[in-house]
Amino acid sequence: MLCELPDEIGDLEHLTWLDVTNNHLKVLPTSLTKLAKLSGFIAPGNSFNCFPNEVCHLRSLEYLDLSNNSIRYLPDTICLCQRLEELCLDDNLILSLPRHIVYLPHLNWLSAKGNIDTSLLQNVALHVTATNKGRVKLIMPTTLQCVHQPSHDYIPPLKELALRRSMGHKLCSPGIFTTCTARRSS
Repeated sequence: MLCELPDEIGDLEHLTWLDVTNNHLKVLPTSLTKLAKLSGFIAPGNSFNCFPNEVCHLRSLEYLDLSNNSIRYLPDTICLCQRLEELCLDDNLILSLPRHIVYLPHLNWLSAKGNIDTSLLQNVALHVTATNKGRVKLIMPTTLQCVHQPSHDYIPPLKELALRRSMGHKLCSPGIFTTCTARRSS
């Protein structure tokens, strides 16, 4: 198992996909930021205690999987990954997500199952859905107790709602689904 990546990794200028699953990586070399064509970085099951900031400088990154680590927070600089489409942060120790993550223009899948404080993830879930007009598929923790109605009394038209194995006792305030009207094209 790898404990570190060599600095020479940055010399692989044509690399588009890097999978370092189930190693003992704690940090990444700064030379990783030279991988201008890297579109996928897969690093579940490593030893990251902090989010590797080098990832934020990968401008071509579309897929990022940092599940099964011990990451506690995401830096605001994650928003530099403007091409990011899929983000998997399952089974970490994440306490909150950056508020601006919802403005990533191509983000269509965000998974944050198995993190500690699910109450802090609720507002992000609603905001992502509202901002990205239903394009984002959110996979939230099963321990989520309640998803509160947004203050502006509106939930965008739902296309998909999955409540598999949910341990929550209530979804939202009564009558909320009356505001979820689907628009039909004529």
